[in-house]
Amino acid sequence: MKRSGTLDADDERLLLKQAKAGDEAAENVLWEAFDSFARRRAKYYAARMHVDPDHAAGQVPEAILSSVARYDLRRRTRVSTHLKNDVL
Repeated sequence: MKRSGTLDADDERLLLKQAKAGDEAAENVLWEAFDSFARRRAKYYAARMHVDPDHAAGQVPEAILSSVARYDLRRRTRVSTHLKNDVL
């Protein structure tokens, strides 16, 4: 399992299960994996929507937490699919 950067689908699902069970280490790995993706999406949307980039970047932590918390493990989609909709 990779500890930073991108995760494959199986690693992502395993980490999500662990995080939902209260494993802080799994939450940290997910945070590392999704932080740069979410920041890039926030920057992209800020430019397209003429929103302050600092405001958009400030929404990233809540978007990551929300996406992980709401993720339904029964679905076969990736968290990044939901995360890009939660940014801004």
